[in-house]
Amino acid sequence: MIWRRLYYLLRRSKFERELAEEMSAHQEETGGQCGFGNTLRLREEAADIWGWRWLQEWKQDATHGVRVFRRSPSFTITAVAVLALGIGLNLALFQVLNGAFVAPLKLRDPKTLVRLFQDSKFGFSSGVNYNLAQFIKKESGVFSGIVLEQYARMGWQDTLEQVDVRLVSANYFDEFGARALHGRVFHEGDNTSGAIVISEPFWRTNLGASPEAVGSKVRLNGRVVTISGITNFYGARNTAAIWAPLEQIEYLYPGSPLKTDWHARNVDAYARLKPGVSVAAAKDALRAPITELGRVRPELQDEPWIDLSSGSNHFRRSRDDKEIFVVISLLVGIAVLVFSITCANLASLMVSHLSARAPEFRMRSNLGAGRARVLRQLVTESSLLVAVGLICGWFVGYGVARVIVSRTAAPFEVMLSPDWRLAASAAGIAWLAIILVGLLPALRTTRQERRNRMQRVLIGVQVTGSCILLLVAGMATRKFQNVATADLGFQFENVAVLEVSLDRYGAAPDAAASYWASLRDSAASDPRLRGVALATTVPLGNSLNEGSYDRDAPGLKVVRMTVDAPFFDLFQIPLLSGRTFQPGDTRDNAVIISRRLAEQMYGSVNVIGRGFPKTSPGHKSTIVGVAADAKLLKITATNMAESYIPMTPDSMKTALLMARVDNNQLDALRAAANRVNPSITPSVRWMREGFESRMLAPKLMSLGSTAIGVLALALTCIGIFGLVAYTVSLRTKEIGIRMALGARGGSVLWLIVRGLTWPVGIGAIIGAVVVIIGLSKILQGEPFFVDSSDPLAIAGALTALIVAALAASLGPAARALRIDPSTALREQ
Repeated sequence: MIWRRLYYLLRRSKFERELAEEMSAHQEETGGQCGFGNTLRLREEAADIWGWRWLQEWKQDATHGVRVFRRSPSFTITAVAVLALGIGLNLALFQVLNGAFVAPLKLRDPKTLVRLFQDSKFGFSSGVNYNLAQFIKKESGVFSGIVLEQYARMGWQDTLEQVDVRLVSANYFDEFGARALHGRVFHEGDNTSGAIVISEPFWRTNLGASPEAVGSKVRLNGRVVTISGITNFYGARNTAAIWAPLEQIEYLYPGSPLKTDWHARNVDAYARLKPGVSVAAAKDALRAPITELGRVRPELQDEPWIDLSSGSNHFRRSRDDKEIFVVISLLVGIAVLVFSITCANLASLMVSHLSARAPEFRMRSNLGAGRARVLRQLVTESSLLVAVGLICGWFVGYGVARVIVSRTAAPFEVMLSPDWRLAASAAGIAWLAIILVGLLPALRTTRQERRNRMQRVLIGVQVTGSCILLLVAGMATRKFQNVATADLGFQFENVAVLEVSLDRYGAAPDAAASYWASLRDSAASDPRLRGVALATTVPLGNSLNEGSYDRDAPGLKVVRMTVDAPFFDLFQIPLLSGRTFQPGDTRDNAVIISRRLAEQMYGSVNVIGRGFPKTSPGHKSTIVGVAADAKLLKITATNMAESYIPMTPDSMKTALLMARVDNNQLDALRAAANRVNPSITPSVRWMREGFESRMLAPKLMSLGSTAIGVLALALTCIGIFGLVAYTVSLRTKEIGIRMALGARGGSVLWLIVRGLTWPVGIGAIIGAVVVIIGLSKILQGEPFFVDSSDPLAIAGALTALIVAALAASLGPAARALRIDPSTALREQ
């Protein structure tokens, strides 16, 4: 039966023509129209039998809707623009969230990939020894290939710019299924000597998307290399700007011990299982060769054993930027609220638009159209409107997403290509818009109830949403301003950081200590550099970690830094008591703690000579000094303290140097390093980059919430403007009579505007209560630390809302004063 119906649908014109001919013949036999009956009804009954009448009616409704929208171009353009903004903003933020944190990378057959871990009785590491990985590749028999990867920061060209580089095995791109946009990537067995592959964003940003980039020679880490290809692959786990062959590490890092050191766990390793091999079987197959390796190399008996885990658990985007993830997630929630305001705004416009078509609906009803038929007509029209808005919103969202990624200096690349998640979100948004924008106003219209009351409810919803957004924006902006100008307890302006991974060059501890001592002397002799200090981590850096001493100072997080004596002078951190570090001090016998840590652990700052920690069993370090509090890790944290231990020769391999530079002459620090050893290329950067990185989350929150709040306020003003204009049009006769009887302008204005007092006032109160009480726990926690009771932010947001509402209402209300009473009465 279904095939006959489909055949009828495809040949409908033929069947209708044959039906008309047959009906005409029957009319002649029955004596004309009166004897035969209503031919139109008979045709409809025949269409019902074939089951496609609904399609014909939908086509009629759609055609009529297009004509209606063409007759009202201002309404159509306004509605599409409002929908495009609301839908586009949601799609943009969801696209950024999805591409940066949610969507898995597009890898070739990720189910057969596993991650290799190296473990021993001495500890656990996610890295694997390079030589051990090569041994497993040859001896295991269960892997079709092993991919190796190592992260590095290298200098680009002869500038001070540092780029993220991934040193990878030659089969990296083949195993992960990455291809080249231009040129070629690495392949197994290729001669990759001196070749690199760059990412598409890096090609566009740093090389201006030059078509001559492939094959050109550039300098990486001070060495000449050739760009062999450009790819839009974003990396197996984290993003990268450049990929270089791991086999050529000695060229980029002369003296690298990668291929000779059997103890370092220095690469990330992924393996592809052979067909039919499970993870458990692969683990069992590794035991025999690992045991044999222990017999061949007795020094490794306690060192390596390999564990495996499913690779799909490790191929999502980095979660290191948790604060950014939380902020973007909250902005997505805010965008959904904006979309609700958008729908309420558009529903208000639809009510006004449908009210003007009341004669049309009465005529349809008089001609026999039921309520369901009229409702279907209105839903079809709104569906057309939403479809056009969705198409426009898709392009708006893609453009906004590109702007967000390019203008916010976000520390990640975003895959902006659409996928099923984005399509599903777009479909969900579209259906929600159809229900809110089309179905609800249509139901109200077909019930013949008072539209003005519904419009006031919609205005109240918009005001509530706008109030919430403005309050959040005001509080986030105030917090960002306070944090940006807060006293961190140390001075980092004009401080530069020089970093170099000496272990990559194979430097022994003594050689590393000699290098840093020579570099410190070289930097101190340069008049452009004032104050030089060594440390193993940099304040506000990503490598800082926090610990705790819950027994002695419950709830307090403690940042531990390894520094030398000049560190405190360089950053102008005063010592409140005691002394700084001296030669002979080690981490086992000397420690400097902050005031907060001393007060919470000991109840006093008079702690010089006491053991640290307070109740630690066995040997304790001796407190030699108490320093002022300094926010070294988190700018917004209120429950953190600091401890400092002295530099030792063992810590020199991971040391870095910091110096205060005059007149932004960053090259002075690089020059000092070149005087010590020109074959070693260090990275040099400003310390303020760490501060800006820490400020990214509150900055995104401030800018994003403010922009969205302004958009929501603008949409609310549009709704208020439309409601007042509609009210004026309905009450033109009443206004004319009042003015003819001598009513003053102020009383007429109040007559028009007073209807807004309840929706605006109640909406503002509800919005304030939701933020101050409902969102306080969310906003006051990490990473926002927003004060939900900030009086200036609350007063500013409410003032902006009330002023905007008055401004939007006074415009159309003022037009009522220009109404000519005689004209108004004559037209009515």
